[in-house]
Amino acid sequence: MNTSLFSMANLKETKRPKWMPMMYVNYFGLIQKLANEHGYALCVHGSVVRDFDLVCVPFDEVVKPHEELIAAIRKAIGFSKSSDPIFDKVGYEPHGRICYTVECGGSGYFDISFTPTMQQAFKLAQDSLIRREEIKTLIASFQQ
Repeated sequence: MNTSLFSMANLKETKRPKWMPMMYVNYFGLIQKLANEHGYALCVHGSVVRDFDLVCVPFDEVVKPHEELIAAIRKAIGFSKSSDPIFDKVGYEPHGRICYTVECGGSGYFDISFTPTMQQAFKLAQDSLIRREEIKTLIASFQQ
C-alpha cells in the first residue's frame, strides 16, 4: 500500500487551502518568463484551485527540450529534486501533449502540458498512419 502523501489518489483528493490559488498566481510571472526564454508561450488552463494547470505552446521557431524548462522551473522555485517519484513521471495526453507534474510547496503542484511542435505533430501523424497500415495488414492475414 502506498502511504506517500503524494500518491496519485492523494493528489486528487487532498483539500487545498483557500490561499493556494494566490500562491499559484504569484508563480505565474516567473514561470512565464522561463517558458518564453525556452521558446514557449504559456497559458493557464483550469480552475487554479486544486492545482495549477499550465500549457506550453511552441512559439519560437526553435524551442528547447521540455526537460530543460521543467528543470529551470524546479530550480527557480527551490524544488530542484522531487520529494516523491510521482513528480518524476511523464504523462502522455491526447493530441500528442506531454505532461509533467511539478511540486511547488504547501502540498501544491503544477501540471504543465506541452503541445507538440510542428515536427513532432507530423511525426505523430506519420506514426499513426504506419500503425493503421500495420493493423490493416494484420487483420487481412487473419481473414485469409
